[in-house]
Amino acid sequence: MPQKPWSTQFEKIVRAHLPALTDGTGLEPTAKLFDLGLNSLGMIALLVALEDEFDVTFPEADLGAETFATPAMLWGVIDRVRES
Repeated sequence: MPQKPWSTQFEKIVRAHLPALTDGTGLEPTAKLFDLGLNSLGMIALLVALEDEFDVTFPEADLGAETFATPAMLWGVIDRVRES
């Protein structure tokens, strides 16, 4: 099943946790979040913000760095959890 496009709220939350992403730069699905300034503390803050906003709980298996590698990976988990 194809992944649904992410919401503007998702992008707003992710962008707020990426200090190296400038306002005029688009957030590409394959952008490397750690290259854009996401660190381990930012990853936790991003996780909490996304869980709160989308009323989901990330499964323990999805709490690794690979989930937070790109926006597409991150949105894929949210999309999957919301569908189940």
